[in-house]
Amino acid sequence: DKTILQVVERAPTDALMFGVDGQGKPVRISGIHFIGYVVDETENIAAIRIVDGNDFRVDHCIFENFDNAGVITRKQDSNKVHKGVIDHNIFDNPYKDTVGG
Repeated sequence: DKTILQVVERAPTDALMFGVDGQGKPVRISGIHFIGYVVDETENIAAIRIVDGNDFRVDHCIFENFDNAGVITRKQDSNKVHKGVIDHNIFDNPYKDTVGG
């Protein structure tokens, strides 16, 4: 929790704090406190997106005030392996009452 990344003003819709293209290689993100910025539930901002990470891990992070997601992962290249684990994190004030809401 020594590194804090914070959104300080309203960001564009579907914005990311940062994205990682794993290119089929291991990726680890650990020990970061991410703070979003929510006006209402329409911003749809996420902290991290990991694409094509092989054995990715997101751990011991704090995700606070995001109205979309703390972490988004997806396989983009059909030739890459995309798998990993998200563990030992805190997700606080998600700003959604229902899934998909």
